[in-house]
Amino acid sequence: MEYTWWDALKDFLGAIGPVLIAWPWLVDFFLRKRRAELQNMRVTGKLAQFREDILREVKGKMEAPQLSDLVLTLLGLACVCASFIIAFARGMMNHR
Repeated sequence: MEYTWWDALKDFLGAIGPVLIAWPWLVDFFLRKRRAELQNMRVTGKLAQFREDILREVKGKMEAPQLSDLVLTLLGLACVCASFIIAFARGMMNHR
């Protein structure tokens, strides 16, 4: 049995799917880490106001649902599903 473009597509979809699913979680993790670092920072004067503005922006990004997160998750699930379907179809074709 040789390695065909179907196998390459299956492997690519199987690899990219989990990355697309995990991307929104990683972005959220780094936003929370950035917020924690900013909250621990001690500043006064204009820097304190600047820090508060950044904290509000980060909080807004974390609390607002992002359509891109849903799209990336669904796209990742579709890639994983397509990978399994291709693997199943190739397996059925090889057992004839």
